[in-house]
Amino acid sequence: CHVKVVAPIDERVKQIMQSRDTNAENARKLIEQHDRWRDAYLRNAHGADWDDPLLYDLTINTGRLSPEKAVELIVGHVRAST
Repeated sequence: CHVKVVAPIDERVKQIMQSRDTNAENARKLIEQHDRWRDAYLRNAHGADWDDPLLYDLTINTGRLSPEKAVELIVGHVRAST
């Protein structure tokens, strides 16, 4: 099961600021760096485009759902798929 978890950049920055005890500028840089790494990994290792929605069985926007609800969705999807 391939799941892509997305969120608005402002939500991601806020989360990183809290979890890493850093400022918004550093949080944004960290997010951008990790996004580039994920994109490069998929492109180099699998010849895939990270933004291709057909790569994923499920895409979840945690800007609209709590982490707990996101987990429930993923578990429900996996159970329904087996």
